[in-house]
Amino acid sequence: MENEMLEVVQGEIPQVQPTQLAMLHQILLPQPLDLRNSGEIAENWKLWKEKYSNYFVISRLQQESEQYQLAMFKHAIGDDGLKVIKTFSYATEENVNDWCVFMSKLEKHCIGEVNDIYERYCFNRRDKLPTESVDNFVAELKTLAKTCNFCECLHNSLIRDHIALGIKDEQTTKKLL
Repeated sequence: MENEMLEVVQGEIPQVQPTQLAMLHQILLPQPLDLRNSGEIAENWKLWKEKYSNYFVISRLQQESEQYQLAMFKHAIGDDGLKVIKTFSYATEENVNDWCVFMSKLEKHCIGEVNDIYERYCFNRRDKLPTESVDNFVAELKTLAKTCNFCECLHNSLIRDHIALGIKDEQTTKKLL
């Protein structure tokens, strides 16, 4: 240990493996995927996937073996995710040792088919709550709009229009119009 410290002091940086680097920075795995509340599975999956993708990059897992990457993915996904993974069937050409295959299958399981009409219904029914800030309302509308399959040319204008319609204070609405 003393020699390693001397090397660092003298300007030489010892080689550190990616997994050691993750431990060095105390990078925490995301919380296990929660699949218990059926009304929030799609949103839970999207958040978990983003967190795990960030973890994958930060901890430099791409430098590890495929087997290690898969084991880390299965460890991070938690019990609920493992139970779902065990139900999957695979085509002969699918690499069952590739964590991306599991990620893709979980995506289909958690999100499934998007019902545009229902998603747009939720978007259009959303009004600003009396105690909610405008920023939070706008953020919620943007989140809801992501699953509505609005075309890019209308996406922002539909959100803008809904902001004006969703605010119940007439003076604020007049200012927006």
